[in-house]
Amino acid sequence: MRPQLFAYGIGMVGDCAVHASLIVMQAFAWKYLFDASIKLNSDLLIKSSLFFLIPIVLLVTASPIFYYVYQMAVKKIMNAIMLAVYKKINRLPLSFFESNHSGYLLSLFNNDVRTISSIFDSQIKNILFHIFISLGSIVSMMYLDWKIGLFLVGVGFFSAILVSLFSKPLRSVSDIIQRRLGVRTARLLDVLAGITVIKMLNIHAVITRRFNRVNDGLVKLENTRGDRVAKLESVNYLIAFFNFGGAFAVGAFMLTNGMIGLGTLTALVQLSISVSSSFSQIGGTIAQLQTSLAGFRRLSELFGQSEKRGNESWLPSNGKQAPFALSFEHVSFKFPGEDRRVLDELNFHLEGTGITAIVGKSGSGKSTIAKLVIGVHAPTNGQILINGKHYYGYQWLELISYVPQKVFLFEGTIEENIRLGNLHASRGEIIRAAIEANAHPFITELKDGYSTMIVDGGGNLSGGQKQRIALARALVRDSKILVLDESTSALDSTSEGLIHKAISEVSKTRKVVVITHKLERILHADQILVVENGRIVEEGNATQLRNAKGSFKELLSF
Repeated sequence: MRPQLFAYGIGMVGDCAVHASLIVMQAFAWKYLFDASIKLNSDLLIKSSLFFLIPIVLLVTASPIFYYVYQMAVKKIMNAIMLAVYKKINRLPLSFFESNHSGYLLSLFNNDVRTISSIFDSQIKNILFHIFISLGSIVSMMYLDWKIGLFLVGVGFFSAILVSLFSKPLRSVSDIIQRRLGVRTARLLDVLAGITVIKMLNIHAVITRRFNRVNDGLVKLENTRGDRVAKLESVNYLIAFFNFGGAFAVGAFMLTNGMIGLGTLTALVQLSISVSSSFSQIGGTIAQLQTSLAGFRRLSELFGQSEKRGNESWLPSNGKQAPFALSFEHVSFKFPGEDRRVLDELNFHLEGTGITAIVGKSGSGKSTIAKLVIGVHAPTNGQILINGKHYYGYQWLELISYVPQKVFLFEGTIEENIRLGNLHASRGEIIRAAIEANAHPFITELKDGYSTMIVDGGGNLSGGQKQRIALARALVRDSKILVLDESTSALDSTSEGLIHKAISEVSKTRKVVVITHKLERILHADQILVVENGRIVEEGNATQLRNAKGSFKELLSF
């Protein structure tokens, strides 16, 4: 981003300097014009004309170039910021998204990035422009008459202190507003995502009240900020009045006593007006800047989020072709800030091919085990090993495929969605994966086949069809482990049967881990782990566990 910042600085400084010079030099043009008319001096008239023309020529020739460089740099900087936010979000661990509402991230893009855009697009430039005018005017006034110039410098320092004092409370309320905007966006997303449930349960009034509470609180905060901005504006106008009034009074006194000429007084008054206006504009822009900086601080919090996924990263050099074994050794897990362990002292081993089923009552910790396996969470205690070594790191994702309960399909064709599992997959590999997932028959029956467009996350497909496309997407990855987390729990019996038929075939070439509460579908599994209160209480195949007459037998009875 450094080249853009350099171009941004050059363009902004150049454009501000040209426009500020026009205002300052006009004061001298008027001075020489008045002096020329009083003294009937043609040289002063020529001098006045030059002070009028030079800044206008600069404005016509140089200003468009500086403005173009400045605007191009602003666009590139904002594009770089958006790209950096996008890349950061992609690098964050899945646990971040589990603990933050999607409305928070949407608000970052819609609200915070937009407010940051106004910093670069107008606010910094506006402050710099008026600083140039103030400095140019004060230096010119010191040149014309140092007494009045010194007076205005004192007023400037006094105004800077007052603006700083009034800006502090504005900064804090702006921070709160930006956070509440994120909450409001989250509430709105909940309404859009759950509109079917809202209509079926007829709970419009309840949901509307929840939204109104957030919205009303935001309105109150906006009113508070408006009140503080108004107070800051009042201070700015008061400063401007004393600045202009003081300069005018002192100048008039000096004129009547023959201490300065009319041309000098005219220039001083015009420069004084410029200084007063600039002080007021700087104060107002600082008030706007506090809101924008709140968005900047929210983005800083995002960039401060840890991207760490777990322990030391290790994979054998020959990657997917290496012998494979995954082990949990004394693994415990608890969520940050909580004392209770969700998982406690887990020990099990996955190797080769076949089906391993993880079963248990709701809340027993089954899905948390799956999230440890796929790298969403890192163990609080203990270790997870591949071939006896720590596995955590992004490379682990090469060895695993995951099909969640709630499938998400991207906008695009069916073929494009399956290819997302392996961007280098050929069409033949995609079709083979679809055949393995029992998706090929229904895809070929569609009018456009594999070129069928998926809209609205798969709204034009049934649940079973979406699940089979997701399974094909996982299979085309050709990974060592396939994890299915309650992936058939919401399907009808026909669709569920097709999925499990596909799983049985797939398990001949890789390890399949099935998280489920439907025991009738995993009785053929090679290995069954029974989880109870975060512990593995039984392990074996269905026959062994039935004969043990323990927790598995009890689960079967339900």
